[in-house]
Amino acid sequence: MHSTTEAAVRSLRAKIVHEVETLAKMERTFEQDYFKNKCRFAIQDVEAADTMFLRPMETETWRTPADELRTFSCAEAVFELGVSARRQLQEILNLL
Repeated sequence: MHSTTEAAVRSLRAKIVHEVETLAKMERTFEQDYFKNKCRFAIQDVEAADTMFLRPMETETWRTPADELRTFSCAEAVFELGVSARRQLQEILNLL
């Protein structure tokens, strides 16, 4: 991985850890199975950013900085799917 990408990857991984912890806590808080499942799906989205995009970047040496930027952008987009779900779930939790 190129040095220009490493810091961004570390930062996104820290965000992933934080989101997973937050979503897991929300899952434990909800009583309804429906919302518990939604939390699990959001966790899967957040973790997919790492497993689908960030991990392969560590082992693949053929990528140019531009390739890595595109891949990192995809990782961020998938991560945001989980973040968006967490925000909606948080609104619902606040109403219950």
